[in-house]
Formats: sequence, structure tokens, C-alpha cells
Amino acid sequence: AQLSFYYKLSKTTSTAFLTVSVGVTKVDEAIGAGVIVITEAASEFTHFSIPITYVTNEIPDSAVILFQVSDQGMNSAAAGSYAEIDDVSFETVSGIEEGNSNVKGFSLEQNFPNPFNPATTINYNLSKGGFVSLKVYDVIGNEVAALVNKQQAAGNYSISFNGVNLPSGVYVYRLQAGPNVQTKKMTLLK
Repeated sequence: AQLSFYYKLSKTTSTAFLTVSVGVTKVDEAIGAGVIVITEAASEFTHFSIPITYVTNEIPDSAVILFQVSDQGMNSAAAGSYAEIDDVSFETVSGIEEGNSNVKGFSLEQNFPNPFNPATTINYNLSKGGFVSLKVYDVIGNEVAALVNKQQAAGNYSISFNGVNLPSGVYVYRLQAGPNVQTKKMTLLK
């Protein structure tokens, strides 16, 4: 299934963004989750869907949904920025579209293996050099690892992530190079 909703996002800074997280449970046990980071402002209601990754075949009996407007690395509030949410629902999946980029050659690949235990590899490509940030977040937007936070030249890169000290669950990794941002999700299963 996936969480479907419409949103408007008004940003007071270019680095403000909306994080949407959903966790589904069965008898108070987490059985699935999904998360997305939306960076594009939208003055009209825009449709968006978040795929939910399940760790069991059970049907959930409840869900927790968190909508949060943040700024600068998901650690601070975006004063004055706000989001409006409408028509939240759960749907069956007809297709999944992961992050995109307007810059040819800038890409963030799906980690491999996925699901992983406890290590995985993340590959990315930079079409031009600049300051690069690659961070990992949990489903409620807390930063759990900063994998890259430095100047890098254009080219292909590969980095390992080890989740040995983290609990099982869905995590989001976010690549930012200048104005270009991509996010992907990965699942740690222990």
C-alpha cells in the first residue's frame, strides 16, 4: 500500500522542506513504514504518494502519520514556512517513483543490498564538483549518520553504511550537492 495526500508548501528559505513519515502497526508492533522529503514549494495542492515498505505480510490495524516542516538538515524548525495537507488516504500501489533530479548526471542510486543487515553500499554520481552532503535519517526525521559532508569533484562515488547499532526499520538517505537533492529509502532487517 501507499499513503496518498495533497499538499501545499510555502517556504521562507530555499532550504526548507516537508518531511512526511508513516508507520503502520499490528497490535502495537511496527510492521511497515515509509518516508519522503519534499523540497519543492507548491502554491497549489499537489498530489503525492509514499510507498510503504512492510517487514511482514500482516495487515496493519493502525497508523501514525507525521508531517513536519524543517530547515537545514532536519534539525531545526523552518520559521514562517508552512504546509497544508488535504485528502490523506491509503491506496494500493500501482507504481513507485523514487526521487528525481533536473540536472543530467546528478543521481543517487538505490542502496545494495536492500533490505540489508547490517551493511549496505550507496552509489551516487555528481555532474559537477561542489559541497556534498549525504546523510541518513530515521522515519521521524532524526539524523542517524552523516556519511559525506565535504567538497567533492565531479564523478562516481561509492560509500558503505553500517547499521549495526540501529534498530530494524526503514531509513531515508538524502544526497545534496548545491541546489540538487535526491532521497531514497532503505530497509534494515536484523
